[in-house]
Amino acid sequence: KVGDLITGEVQQGRDESIIYVKLARAEGKVPPQEQVKGEKYKHGDLIKAYVVEVKQGEKGPDILLSRTHPLFVKSLFALEVPEIRNGVVDIIAVSREPGDRSKVSVRSNRDGVSAKGALIGPGGARSKIVTDELNGEKIDIVDFDQDIAKYVAAALAPARVISAELVDPITKAVKVV
Repeated sequence: KVGDLITGEVQQGRDESIIYVKLARAEGKVPPQEQVKGEKYKHGDLIKAYVVEVKQGEKGPDILLSRTHPLFVKSLFALEVPEIRNGVVDIIAVSREPGDRSKVSVRSNRDGVSAKGALIGPGGARSKIVTDELNGEKIDIVDFDQDIAKYVAAALAPARVISAELVDPITKAVKVV
């Protein structure tokens, strides 16, 4: 289904620029624009991907998969973090430069539960599993804040923010030094 995280086996295909993935009852494709630069897969490798689109093709379903979609990161965390599955922690937004860095904005729905701590996990175990699946991509976890200036300042980490000021509440423009 569209929006699902799937695991499949890499198959050799006619076009070497496309990664063909054998799924349970169908075949998916990861076209070049949905691949992370530098990632290489060989026949038989297991691969996780995000289902972007499913259309009816001539020989069955035509399934478009992605390893660059921001929701791929969200789905990986949902798989690893029980607090997300049971609604204690929400991922508000994900911004991503595939292969380099992701920013994940989180919020806790229960007092006493650290949203960042839930995603990082004991000894960093949960975030490490996601980072490993993303082949070492850095992941910054940011606490969501209703104060837009504070939120933007936190999201710019690891940059050191001297000041952040909301200059236009309608467009939510923030001036940051």
